Amino acid sequence: VDNRISKFHYYSVIMRQRFLTLSLLAIQAASPQAFTPVRIASRRPFVTTRWAATTEEIEAVSSMRAGEIKKELESYGISTASFLEKSELVDALVDARAKGLKPKEKTT
Repeated sequence: VDNRISKFHYYSVIMRQRFLTLSLLAIQAASPQAFTPVRIASRRPFVTTRWAATTEEIEAVSSMRAGEIKKELESYGISTASFLEKSELVDALVDARAKGLKPKEKTT
């Protein structure tokens, strides 16, 4: 009798797990957005590499005027329209320099 109960318990647990798995798959198929991770859009298109840059370089870029930073970023082909604060401009320029970007040649 104990052997039958343990087998019954084992099979009921297995069936319960399969049912839950299939139920979750059905829910996910019905609404895939419920289970997909959402990445919150950032205003900055760059990931900050401040830790890779030297403090002297960060200070040098921070001491530049915002117009100078924008001009250099635009020479690399980076749009500055989405940057609202000077710190965002500084981060973008430090990232561009760390990536080794070269100024684009203008065709006139």
